[in-house]
Amino acid sequence: MDITAIAAKARRITKTDTNTYSDANILADLNMLEAEMLSFILKIQGYREVGGNEVYTDLVSTTGLVNGDNGYNGEYSFPDDFLKLKRLEVKFSGVDSLPTTLYDSSDNTHSEYEQAGDGFVTPHVRFDRGSYIIRPLPTANVSSGIHIWYEQRQAALTLLSQTPILEKSFHRIYPLLLAKEYAQENPDKYNQLWDVEIDKLKRAIANHYRTKFKFKKEITVEKVSFK
Repeated sequence: MDITAIAAKARRITKTDTNTYSDANILADLNMLEAEMLSFILKIQGYREVGGNEVYTDLVSTTGLVNGDNGYNGEYSFPDDFLKLKRLEVKFSGVDSLPTTLYDSSDNTHSEYEQAGDGFVTPHVRFDRGSYIIRPLPTANVSSGIHIWYEQRQAALTLLSQTPILEKSFHRIYPLLLAKEYAQENPDKYNQLWDVEIDKLKRAIANHYRTKFKFKKEITVEKVSFK
């Protein structure tokens, strides 16, 4: 279902039209509901494999950088649509990238300031202030030296021709959720059967995403005769 179809269904069940439930209000409500749905799916799947993306960014030498520059003291900002980190790899030269090891600043026996050195040999990373901090500090610029895999925040829905991220088999939930949003400001429109249908659909959605990437492991035992 694209948003045009979702909006049409929402208006039918609330007995509204484009004047009483405008396209602008539907888009605003749907963006909020889409964010809530993504959080619901992430929770069901253990916060993984929902809206993944991967990007490269340059690893930069700290020479000449000042506080506030991206890369100063090894600190980099996440992409604007970042939601949750899945994996981070770093390469300090023209060799293959290496996975980073998560560390806590309290575990670092050296100073966390670049002037005093950092004491790491293999790539390490920690998180602070909504950024990620890489150790050891690079001595030279490396193009595409940082490789990030992450769960991606949903893109804003701005056009009626767009389609929400949820599995299409369950798009029927959106008109019901929109109807509930509308009824919050117009209680006379509320129908308790919407909640019944929403609960049923949420259980089906949870089961779908809980098992979507679940693989059953089968162990085959070789039979050996000792006769």
